[in-house]
Amino acid sequence: MLSEKRATYLAALLFFLLAIVAAFTFRDYGITWDENFQYQKGNSALEFYRSILQGNMIEVQRRHGVYGMAFQSIANLLSLAVPSAVFETRHLFNALIGLLGIVGCWAVACRVHSKYAALWAALFLALTPSWYGHMFNNSKDIPFATGYVWTLYFILTAISFLPRIPARITVPMGIVLGSTLAVRIGGALLVVYFVIVVVVYILSKGRAYLRCKNYSGLVSEFVQLGKSLSTIFVIAYGVMILFWPWTWKNPFINPFLALRVFSDYRWGSSLLFDGEVFKDSGPPAEYIPHMLAIKLPELILIVLLLGAVSGFVLIWKSRHKFSPKTVAPYGVVFLSIIFPIVYVILKGSQLYDGVRHFLFVVPSIVVLAAVCMVHLQSCIARSRNLLIGVTIIVGVYGLYHISLLVALHPYQYIYYNAFVGGLQGAYGRYETDYWGGSYKEGVNKLEEYLRAENGENFAKIDYELITASNALSSTYFFPPNFHRTKNPDKADYYLATTRANRHKRFANSPVLFTVDRLGVPLLYVVNMRGRERDQ
Repeated sequence: MLSEKRATYLAALLFFLLAIVAAFTFRDYGITWDENFQYQKGNSALEFYRSILQGNMIEVQRRHGVYGMAFQSIANLLSLAVPSAVFETRHLFNALIGLLGIVGCWAVACRVHSKYAALWAALFLALTPSWYGHMFNNSKDIPFATGYVWTLYFILTAISFLPRIPARITVPMGIVLGSTLAVRIGGALLVVYFVIVVVVYILSKGRAYLRCKNYSGLVSEFVQLGKSLSTIFVIAYGVMILFWPWTWKNPFINPFLALRVFSDYRWGSSLLFDGEVFKDSGPPAEYIPHMLAIKLPELILIVLLLGAVSGFVLIWKSRHKFSPKTVAPYGVVFLSIIFPIVYVILKGSQLYDGVRHFLFVVPSIVVLAAVCMVHLQSCIARSRNLLIGVTIIVGVYGLYHISLLVALHPYQYIYYNAFVGGLQGAYGRYETDYWGGSYKEGVNKLEEYLRAENGENFAKIDYELITASNALSSTYFFPPNFHRTKNPDKADYYLATTRANRHKRFANSPVLFTVDRLGVPLLYVVNMRGRERDQ
């Protein structure tokens, strides 16, 4: 195994390489159906702050307000510096936040186990397509997941300092927790985890003090604990309100209204899941565990399974040697995975779009997988040949997985693992390009085709296109002579993804070409000029 020093150097090298890759590829990503709305929210936030500076505070609409605007306001502020590349700037900023989430995963694994395990955790998360594929243009779930994992890190760090948590922990923890809540109010789960940790601490320490009848010591501990918790929560609440303009009018009511809205949210659109189409009622209760089982890389799932079995045996044999401080970090990480999944199953919350709403549990899953990997390595270390063989298998798998990420680029989020037959096996049973990221490539390919067909006359011809998307997902990439229409009789071409069978809307028209990955069509470009008109 690598030394802690070498593992740290390799992790730093990984972060550097990821930053370089992000810098060279962020322009490849399209605009998802969700991004324009998030961009509008960011503009609402900037208008709100501008109105305050002008001494005339405006009211933010509720449709823009139920989510916090920490990411959106900063992203839009940065995009003002490059007005000709608004969404490209947002994508780069989004990628940096996603990279910060990978660093946070590394930091949590350092706290839980070691820097060698942390290296594995960073590698696992970087090579998880559901994370990497959302890293560039998911401006809700990636920032929330990043805040979630960093708050977990501070919770794990605070455990070792209880009851007197120093300012160097309470202040950044309050800021990170508040920023997470200012992306999505679901970050309140983190408060639940910390409260559970504190309650367990109080129960264990309280018994000890009461046994010794040291009441003054017990009071002193509670006072110190109260000061630390007050500092964290006051800072967190203040940061949350600062980046959530909608709450300024009723700062102690609106956050809880938002929490209620999301608890009972109903999407109202269709979803393809395991070959069935679900709509109003949403998918069945096993949706998230099922999707995690087919969206996470095979190696992570196999290592988790093997590690869980061998780890259970080890824990049982050494059950008398574990101290609360040793077990607590694992308990917090495990709770951060299980609690939200069980909650949404019991609550019956409506979920959709793969695992994007639950990206925040992926870093925690990866941390446990990394610990299992280190444990399994130590188990087979006595057999040199076995260790070499496993290392080769893991290395080959890693290279294969990187090749998959490259082949899917820039739609890594459509990945499915081999347990469901890969992307080919998932096609027709699960959603593929559910966010419309492929419209960019479809528009660009159509432009190339028409330029080749018409030569110098291309720019003199106007083309009318129907696009089954959020308008900006396609029109942002239109050349000046492309125009969007809703009238089939005027349209020259039709662009649609396969979601909800939108590509079949004009089945009597010839397909010009498709945007494919791994042999699976993501988007159809249909020639409306050649369609058989209805009589």
